[in-house]
Amino acid sequence: MTRRRLVPLALAVAALVAAAAPAGANAAGYAETVAATPGLSDYWRLGEAAGATTAADTANAWPGTYAATTLGAIGALSADADTAARFAGSGAVTVGNGPALAGPMTVEAWVTSDANRTAYLVSDGTSSSTGYHLWLGSNGAPVFTVRMTGGTVQVQGAPLSLLAWHHLAATVDATTVTLYADGVAVATSPALGTPRAATSTLYLGRYSAGSRNLRGALDEVAVYGVALDSQTVAAHYALGADTRPPATRILSAPAAITNTASASIAFAASKLGSTFECKLDTAAWTACASPVTYAPQVDGTHTFSVRARDRYRIVEPAPPARTWTIDTVAPDTRALAILPSAVQPAATVTFSSADSGALFQCRLDDGAWGACTSPLRVPGAHQLAVRAVDAAGNADQTPSTVVIPAAHAAATAALTGPTAAFGLWSDGTGPTACNLDDGQWAPCGATLQTGALTPGGHALAVRATLPGGAIQTVTTTWAIALPAPRLVGVQFPVLVYLPPARKIGKRFPTSRLPAVRFSLNVGATVKLSLDRTTGARAHRHLTTWTIGATAGANVVRVPLPTYRKLADARYRLTADAAGPAGASPTRTVRFQVVRKAR
Repeated sequence: MTRRRLVPLALAVAALVAAAAPAGANAAGYAETVAATPGLSDYWRLGEAAGATTAADTANAWPGTYAATTLGAIGALSADADTAARFAGSGAVTVGNGPALAGPMTVEAWVTSDANRTAYLVSDGTSSSTGYHLWLGSNGAPVFTVRMTGGTVQVQGAPLSLLAWHHLAATVDATTVTLYADGVAVATSPALGTPRAATSTLYLGRYSAGSRNLRGALDEVAVYGVALDSQTVAAHYALGADTRPPATRILSAPAAITNTASASIAFAASKLGSTFECKLDTAAWTACASPVTYAPQVDGTHTFSVRARDRYRIVEPAPPARTWTIDTVAPDTRALAILPSAVQPAATVTFSSADSGALFQCRLDDGAWGACTSPLRVPGAHQLAVRAVDAAGNADQTPSTVVIPAAHAAATAALTGPTAAFGLWSDGTGPTACNLDDGQWAPCGATLQTGALTPGGHALAVRATLPGGAIQTVTTTWAIALPAPRLVGVQFPVLVYLPPARKIGKRFPTSRLPAVRFSLNVGATVKLSLDRTTGARAHRHLTTWTIGATAGANVVRVPLPTYRKLADARYRLTADAAGPAGASPTRTVRFQVVRKAR
């Protein structure tokens, strides 16, 4: 592989923008992107199909020489036909003295390892005081070592998965040594001065001072005289990495319900060269090929799953599955119903069968059987019968039958809201439990009596346990309309004693002001009007004021300015309430004011 000549900065920027495309979308541009990256010193693609040396031109001062290396191996880059060099634990590529890096630098390579062992990928320097090494530890962890003027710096990441391509990069700048794995920084350490350049042979695939050869493959090795930033490293990885997992499509499989006990299933993967693993029900994954055939199985539900593993050892993360039922027994029907009430005129019925593939038929009164689905809303008064029918046409001979009573009279709303009694019915299920308005589940018998229901939406859920442990639930919803406000128990003192006017100052205690008391069924705006009914100023309107009252009991004091205007006379206090749903009838109380002489 040659070192590409540096191109203008505009091309470099364009190449990095292209790197933001989805993984594998434009991987053929990886080489152009690396060649356009500022600071590139040398680049070995290792993609020769044959020969003893890496390709060279006048711009490459360090062509490599292959030794005991297998060429033409599957490369690291997606959508790129360029190949890689494989090493069997003894080969290497010799690259002369290589570029002397004595300042900021980056070492970059793609690697796949066949076994965990100490193995050097890019190694320059035989002295303990000069050079750098990108290598794998005995546990498969990536390591970068660089000899610097202030000492040796070594950074190490987590072990890499075997038999999978990984992108590694190590950067050295004025302050930090950073190791990247698959585009992400995995280790950093402070720099100790500047790198001490080596004058020895640069090796790819082995340690420059001895053996420790790679058992695996190398591809796309590059060195730079600059420290690449994290965005550039990530862009290189994203452009070259094939991170798209394989996907398997099931081509044929048994019908959802069948009387055939054996099964034959065919499938194919989205990526060429994939291998497969299959499993049936709870069995372990085993190697398989399409089509796979299974011997006769017992009655019941069975699930087949298949997953692909591509040449990069990426395993399909969400294997497709196909479920079917071998059924030779007529199904049984289980039903659960909430009967009509004063707030819900229709019944809600749910039904199910232990046969997961069963369909249902319903009959109202003496009518004909017809297809139906759960849940079902049925008005009263009627008789509803439900039966399960399997794929072979076998029908339940003992249908679930519920008698639905006529709707109750409409609920009457008290001051605190209406209440309702719900009848409950079940067939083929265990004891029922109820939940009103997302409250706590509690056991309930044949009837559930609610408390006061506030205006707005409400929901009742009833559940029961089926044989085998499954849960069946039936839910009904209704709304209590917001009623018109209703004033209840309007009270005011019959006699109001007024102290002398001079004693009713601005600091007169509020607690001594007369109070009107009333209750409301809902929150509303209450208007209070005060009129004089006797004396020289009879029939004179004194004042009107409004308040925002709440549902329940309310206490409202006469405003102090109004209190100061009262005189010896009789008065009429009128109260009315208005809300979104209407107005309350007017309530009137009469009282007399007596002013004290002192």
